[in-house]
Amino acid sequence: MNTYLTFDVGGSVIKYALIQEDLTIIEKASVPTPMDTLDNFVEAIGSIYDKYKDNIEGIAMSMPGIIDPNRGYQYTGGSLRYIANLDTVALLQQRCPINITIGNDAKCAANAEIGYGSLQDIQNGAVVILGTGIGGCLIKDHQVHTGKHFSAGEFSFIKTDYHNALTWDSAWCTSNGINGLLARVQEQLETDEKYNGIEIFEMANKGNEKVIAGIIQFAFEIATQIFNIHLILIVKR
Repeated sequence: MNTYLTFDVGGSVIKYALIQEDLTIIEKASVPTPMDTLDNFVEAIGSIYDKYKDNIEGIAMSMPGIIDPNRGYQYTGGSLRYIANLDTVALLQQRCPINITIGNDAKCAANAEIGYGSLQDIQNGAVVILGTGIGGCLIKDHQVHTGKHFSAGEFSFIKTDYHNALTWDSAWCTSNGINGLLARVQEQLETDEKYNGIEIFEMANKGNEKVIAGIIQFAFEIATQIFNIHLILIVKR
């Protein structure tokens, strides 16, 4: 049975797993995502590849950004600013000489749900990915909607505030990404002290009411945007 090395590249960590064709996960782990240079990113992928190269048939990667999966080309890289207008597959194959496929992270998640998960019987729907930012895509007629330029159906950049509407700060991916969560909690705590996601939920699990209030506000904002997507795509009259 063929085995593949799979990656989910995020703005905080690179998760990876060794997976068989029957979807059995043999092992999995993660490493921090290099945020500084493209060379360090390629080497992070390459060092993981080196551990498994004798036992795999190929690599599959989900990544942020607008991606042409047929060419293995990235027009943008989301939070990974060093990946833009890049023949990503060709570059990675210089370090990892094996078959490699890449795709937008939200669209990969949607394809997985259509093929094997909760959306197998769904004709029209949406997938929302909550991580460092917000990833998302639409499903139309049981197909992931990509459009001519591979960016259709993506709702990361829905505007949540008309102030500074042309900046990242007003985009859903920012206001309800990890920085948005941290901001809501800090507003409730009335402090400038910085916390990470693990610390926030540890405080919530210990019953910190201000932290819980911040999380509830954050969740309400997410729910509002999900409702808007529902109204556009799915609602019955």
